[in-house]
Amino acid sequence: MDERTVRKTISQLAYCYAVNRRVSDPVQFSIAGLTGKAEKIFNSYPSYSNWDVNVSNKNLDELWNPKQIVYLTADSNNLLETLNEDKVYIIGGLLDHNHHKVFEILVNFCQSLDWKKAFLNVIPKRKGIGEEILSEYKKGEEITTVLIMLSLSGASNQPPGTAFIWISSILAIIVDCLLIMTIGLELEKSLFSYQSLLNWPLVECIFSSLFAINFFISIWLCFNGKSFSDDRTSYSLAATFSLANFVQYTLNVIYHVRTWIAEQKSAMQVIDPRGVGVTSYGGP
Repeated sequence: MDERTVRKTISQLAYCYAVNRRVSDPVQFSIAGLTGKAEKIFNSYPSYSNWDVNVSNKNLDELWNPKQIVYLTADSNNLLETLNEDKVYIIGGLLDHNHHKVFEILVNFCQSLDWKKAFLNVIPKRKGIGEEILSEYKKGEEITTVLIMLSLSGASNQPPGTAFIWISSILAIIVDCLLIMTIGLELEKSLFSYQSLLNWPLVECIFSSLFAINFFISIWLCFNGKSFSDDRTSYSLAATFSLANFVQYTLNVIYHVRTWIAEQKSAMQVIDPRGVGVTSYGGP
């Protein structure tokens, strides 16, 4: 780079330093590989020596473990979803000609842990991009919420609806435990024409408990789905638990239908007319 470009780049470093100092919880700011013309110009400003910044002319691999280094570039297919304290995030030292400062966005995210707020605080509203980001964010919230309700989400955040699922799952487990203690442990007569080892109320309670547990596991998958090496794994597991929920619903339907049929037969109480000659309707 020529001297004019180098000076502009150093000015952007000064801007990043100012941004970092303004926040309540600043990040660790380091400048590495400062050599040659850039080092000479940087040292020519007396105020820079007072910066609370780690400045070094060493290469990145000399300062940090290569496994810790994360290069931030638009050419990567990987998405940056959160920031890890154990990682070192590298922003290239080339002159940034646009006004959407990557460093400022990262600093804002560290304060709020919210990408939407981080982008909207940095990108000028007059550009019209802020509304676009907000719209896409809301779409993502709606999609993630629907996926969680279907137990098919691999999202790592806690979108709206999560609290409802937690509360309903806890209540379901409490109610099912009470039902198992009051009904499931008693060997009642079967409502059907044959005797079975397990009565249907007990079976229904067991599957209802599994249903609540499945919700808990599905929520866990939503929180930690991105930690899998392949996102399809989390989706496959969540789909398996959704299938278990479907089976539980199916058994509930069978149970209620057969109970209704048994109650209808019991209510009729038909007596063989060839015997006493009386039916439940009181006819001769």
